[in-house]
Amino acid sequence: MAQLRHVAPEFIAELEAALKHEGHDTVVKQLPDLLLGEVSIDRTLHIGYVRFQHPGLSEEQWAKAKESISTLTFAQPYWFNIDLDVSNRICGVELSDRDELLDKLASTK
Repeated sequence: MAQLRHVAPEFIAELEAALKHEGHDTVVKQLPDLLLGEVSIDRTLHIGYVRFQHPGLSEEQWAKAKESISTLTFAQPYWFNIDLDVSNRICGVELSDRDELLDKLASTK
């Protein structure tokens, strides 16, 4: 499992800036430890979704945590949405018009 900070440090900086600007300091603390999961890309619409893994959680705990997802939306200049589970863990990021970044994340093993 690759850590996002090693694969795309510039994207971590963007996430941090956006979250801090909106006062989500507790969420910022998770950024250094995010582990890349599945990356889905729709090339026609130029959008993609990056899922993050939480290896310390059992399948049952993770399923329960995802029952109530909240989304933090960031428009210009960022154009991404961050999904949080009921425990405020980052579970995924939706990206718009970021094909190069999505390709980079998808190619990471």
